[in-house]
Amino acid sequence: MSIFISCDPGIRFQKIIENQSDYDVKVYIYRDTSQYYEVSYLADSFLIGNHSEMVLAERVGLGQYYKFSDCQLYVDSLKIMVLDNDSIIVNVDINKPVSWHFRRTKAMSNGGGECECRLMLSNIHFQQ
Repeated sequence: MSIFISCDPGIRFQKIIENQSDYDVKVYIYRDTSQYYEVSYLADSFLIGNHSEMVLAERVGLGQYYKFSDCQLYVDSLKIMVLDNDSIIVNVDINKPVSWHFRRTKAMSNGGGECECRLMLSNIHFQQ
């Protein structure tokens, strides 16, 4: 019988888009390389309805929250478009980490816990 004890902190990280706008949007994930192993995107594209939110990526395992605080993409690029309307432009660069807001949602010992990077969309981010 073996008993394993670990003092390593556990982490749960999510990358979320919160769409508070009146538009449905589609997000495409482009991953041309295999170097992004830490965070798993849950699909290659996402439909995010108006006034809803969607978890795009997640990591659960050992680690510390500060590792995710820069809100990097963990893929080559993302593309966002208004669903069924090519004439409306989304005026936010979702590929820039500064567009995302980092938040630690649950603190645990040794730097572990739950955290997220969240992009908030509202009607001001759309232009015809």
